[in-house]
Amino acid sequence: MSPSASTQDLAVHLTALPDREVAALLVARPDLASPSSSSFLALATRAGIQGSVEQALAGLDAPTLAVAEAVVALSRLDESGEAEGIGSTEAAQDGRAGGAVGTGGEPADDGPVGDPADNPDNADLAGLIAARLPLETEQVTEALDRLSRLALVIEGRPVAALEAAFGPHPFGLGPWAAEPLSAEQLPPTLEELSEDVASGAGEPIVPTASVEMLQALTWGPPAGTLRSGGKVPGAAPLIERRWLERSSDARGRTRFILPRQVALALRGGRLTRETLTAPEAGDLETVGGDVVASESAFHAEETVRLVGALLEEWGREGGTIRRTGGVSVRALTRTADALDLEPDAAARIIEITAGAGLLGLDDDGTTWVPSTLAAGWLADSLPQRWAPLALAWTGSARTAWLTGTRDDDGAL
Repeated sequence: MSPSASTQDLAVHLTALPDREVAALLVARPDLASPSSSSFLALATRAGIQGSVEQALAGLDAPTLAVAEAVVALSRLDESGEAEGIGSTEAAQDGRAGGAVGTGGEPADDGPVGDPADNPDNADLAGLIAARLPLETEQVTEALDRLSRLALVIEGRPVAALEAAFGPHPFGLGPWAAEPLSAEQLPPTLEELSEDVASGAGEPIVPTASVEMLQALTWGPPAGTLRSGGKVPGAAPLIERRWLERSSDARGRTRFILPRQVALALRGGRLTRETLTAPEAGDLETVGGDVVASESAFHAEETVRLVGALLEEWGREGGTIRRTGGVSVRALTRTADALDLEPDAAARIIEITAGAGLLGLDDDGTTWVPSTLAAGWLADSLPQRWAPLALAWTGSARTAWLTGTRDDDGAL
């Protein structure tokens, strides 16, 4: 069984639906309704497009999104091409993700664990997920039903674009281990390992340095890159126990990855530490429509002003491009200081300006400078200047707010 539902799987699913459920899908996902599709295969193709899936996700609440991410996090293939059980809810509650039990709590044969049940029905899948999220089984069941009605989860499997929407590390989890691990090979919880080291009673399961490394990786990001000449003394005991995998990145640097089964065991079977309950209505601030309109107008005018200031600053000295792409740290810092903004806010203004076509490369192709459109934009009225900026922001898939954070390789 594929870990994700293919377009053909989705087409078969849609074909089997009663007319009223197909109509309900088109109402819930209006981007699929117009233009009309010539066949269920064409409809399935459109329903599986990344942009359409992201639009469907935008209307979901936090618990339903968490369940969708859980479906992705617990999907995989083993070497035989079959997805196997990740273990029962009892196993997760005992602090071992993927204990030696099958779905439904029945004893299972000894063997690889850490994978979801093969084509589980919603009851089994709901119990599996509820044991790993701070949600009741009934809530998970309702969320799975909704995801199924939205054609995002088919027979317990996510569509491929749903996997892509949550990225390579759902809930901060790394990839599954290259070779399956038995229940006996999985570690105790991170809390138990920490207590074992702190107790000082006898030889610890793994050294303190190894526990510190697990503390850094368990809740994500699940990978770290060793800089040239660097040493990680805590890695060797973990690699020996197969609790850590070593590889190389494209630049030849050593990369350490915490397998998904291991992370789940260290977490005590939990996918998240966050609360997924809705806030009390009485605790929410109510803002009048006039206040919203006033604040919106202010921020629109402020964005126009900042873009103008950026064009002026980069007209004097442009934004140097890094060899790996993007604006250099020095140029970003200088620009943030000139605009009196934090680096992430300055990055957002740069992205909006570039998206509106107001930035271009200099003759050498090494520096961002105002484009030929910039002079005309500066001469336009305020509404005319705001319109292309709003359009650029609306259609952008860039993530300027991640400026200054580290990726999974530990690089800025």
